[in-house]
Amino acid sequence: MRRRRSSLVGVDTRVKALDLKSSEAIEAGEAVGIFEGLLAGFYLFLHGIWYQIFNLGTLIMVVVVCLTTLASASGVLNMEWDVSMNIVAFGCILPSVITIQAANGCRNKALGLTGDLKAHMFTVWSVFKGWCCEAGIDSNPIEDEVQTLLGAVLVYLRSKDEETQNSEPSLAHAVYDSFQVLNQRVDAFRKCPKPPTAAELSAQKNFLRIALVTFEQARAYSDYRTPRGLRLFCFVIVHIAPVFLSPYFNSYCHRQNDHHHQE
Repeated sequence: MRRRRSSLVGVDTRVKALDLKSSEAIEAGEAVGIFEGLLAGFYLFLHGIWYQIFNLGTLIMVVVVCLTTLASASGVLNMEWDVSMNIVAFGCILPSVITIQAANGCRNKALGLTGDLKAHMFTVWSVFKGWCCEAGIDSNPIEDEVQTLLGAVLVYLRSKDEETQNSEPSLAHAVYDSFQVLNQRVDAFRKCPKPPTAAELSAQKNFLRIALVTFEQARAYSDYRTPRGLRLFCFVIVHIAPVFLSPYFNSYCHRQNDHHHQE
């Protein structure tokens, strides 16, 4: 009994030691994960700053705004524009905010459609998998065809033509060919020794149709992205507003200078 108790005590001690080591390893891993996350976030921040500031268009706009502000100074052209800040907000800031909201709305809808497409294709694959198991057919070729379809969809949605700034239309042919292959697969199961019922075949065809419709909706967002009118409007506001507000900045500085002199 004493030997058993001593052995049990030894086992408990080892288990506690292992638990302590595992908890320490988990804490160390969490610390490393937090550090890596902070480092990745800091790198992303620096990358965004570098992309926004050290950009040819941004540098040109900074030079133009500095020159127009200097030209509006009292010692040069003495141009002032004393208006209410509400006009500035409604005329410059509000349209930009609305444009950004519209762009984010299009992006969120496109992401939702992409998720729906993946879910529909998983449903199609699950049905094919069940049919293959019942008929004793190898399902690997069908799995490869489904993966080929999803890969073609991903390549198309991520493509971008340099001239039109839209997705490349030629890459969509691979998507339609893959849909046609899967459609022929459904027809091929009619000739199996134990074919699916007519309702099951019709439902599978409907799943493919829904997936194709979802792809077409996602393709519309990929092709046109944010409406061109909104993009051009935001481009004009972003590039014209700083130059247009230079006299307003001069007027604001003049009022602040007079206020300090009065004090």
